[in-house]
Amino acid sequence: MNHQVFVYGTLRKGGTNHHLLKGAKLQAVVKLNGFEMWDFGSYPGITSSENDDNTIEAEIYAVDEETLAFLDRLEDFYGENHPRNLYDRVYIHDDFGHKGWIYVFRRQLLSLPFFKKRCRKVISGVWDKLN
Repeated sequence: MNHQVFVYGTLRKGGTNHHLLKGAKLQAVVKLNGFEMWDFGSYPGITSSENDDNTIEAEIYAVDEETLAFLDRLEDFYGENHPRNLYDRVYIHDDFGHKGWIYVFRRQLLSLPFFKKRCRKVISGVWDKLN
């Protein structure tokens, strides 16, 4: 079974982890409303935003079950509502009919010293550290 996955950071084309999507097919590059992007140094995270004017740029890939399970481990997603999740895997759809999974950083973790020290908001919604 194929899954659609929205990626916005190191998994994007040119990113340090893009090779992990070997064999995955790029479906589209999209802007997603209602998300804020945070730069943690070597990788980004997104959180839901109360303002729909906030957008991020993402690529959509078709991946198989094995790749999705691998991405879950990469993104520290242990299952729905698991207390150890760094990211939650959320099923979304955009205004153009694209739908699939996206990894959303747990907003409450932004207040932890480790992230508070390192994070900065990416106003453009495009993570610029792809190389």
